[in-house]
Amino acid sequence: MGCFFMNSAIGTGEPIGPILAILNAGTILTVSIDAIRFMEMPNWLQLIGLISGLLGAFILTIPDHVKAAWTLVTRCKWVPPVH
Repeated sequence: MGCFFMNSAIGTGEPIGPILAILNAGTILTVSIDAIRFMEMPNWLQLIGLISGLLGAFILTIPDHVKAAWTLVTRCKWVPPVH
């Protein structure tokens, strides 16, 4: 299926970003379903791949929302409570 998407993107000249986001979403879904089915936590390497896949899929599919969330998080400053 991935080869079909890649060949389609190259053949039609469409951007490859959304296609990679769809493939990442499929990988994320597969890892999640297998973890639930076998009732075990993914190892640390799978978790790193899962997190980077989620982040990459979000950046490719909804970049404006991810940028706004990142700006919101990085602009927050901790203010100590006044007694």
